[in-house]
Amino acid sequence: MAAAFGPRRCIVCTRIAVEACRAARLKAVAVPVEVNITMPSGFEAHMGFDPPGTVQPGDWNGHLVAVIEHRTLLDLTLDSMRVPAAGLEPGPLVSPVPREFVKGEPVTIEVPDGIEVEYTPHLEDRDYLNREDWNDKPERDRVLGDVLRQLGNGP
Repeated sequence: MAAAFGPRRCIVCTRIAVEACRAARLKAVAVPVEVNITMPSGFEAHMGFDPPGTVQPGDWNGHLVAVIEHRTLLDLTLDSMRVPAAGLEPGPLVSPVPREFVKGEPVTIEVPDGIEVEYTPHLEDRDYLNREDWNDKPERDRVLGDVLRQLGNGP
């Protein structure tokens, strides 16, 4: 995904996930989040909703995930937080979340090796909806078609 969609791939990947779920008749929504990872070693990593002045002009200051049926978080691009030197090499994440998450309540998910991933929703930020990565229909439709064919729902 990094090679195909670049550094802001969370937006287009989440849009594809939401559309694929909807094609399968599952309710799915995009949720802008801030992510904080804490490792047992004490190493910490942060992504999204950084202090003003720390983000390049024109970039979106967030991370985007899909929530399916109000109860399952799908983060296809958590790997963008990789720091191999620190032993942090996350892959995509699928995890149950409480219904309150889509209403703005943070959730902490423990993944293997004692790593904690905290997601804090920022529901007020809808700027991703205006981004090319959310709206680039030809590229998104090509990948979505591939995904749906793999799932057995496509043409």
